[in-house]
Amino acid sequence: ALGPATITSHKDGAKAADPLVLSGKALPRSKVQIRVTYATTVLGALRVTGVVSDQTVDVDANGNWSSQGISLSSAVQGQNTEYTVTATAIAADGKKASATTIKLK
Repeated sequence: ALGPATITSHKDGAKAADPLVLSGKALPRSKVQIRVTYATTVLGALRVTGVVSDQTVDVDANGNWSSQGISLSSAVQGQNTEYTVTATAIAADGKKASATTIKLK
């Protein structure tokens, strides 16, 4: 049965490297949608948000998946930047599992 994708490359609250490469586990031969958004503070007070990456990757026969390198420098550069990573497993029939979310700094 399709369960949630897990993210094994980073723990919640970890520092994000640039480029960011995410990996984890999911049902073998399914797909995982990986979405990375950001929120940052510019000009001392203005909170700016956006999408850094939205990609769907294949899960191999052993249940492993890995993202392509995600350039974080494309996000607006500010202070207190936080990235939200969401991984959603998708079965062959298109059904989605509940999303797994972590925050990176």
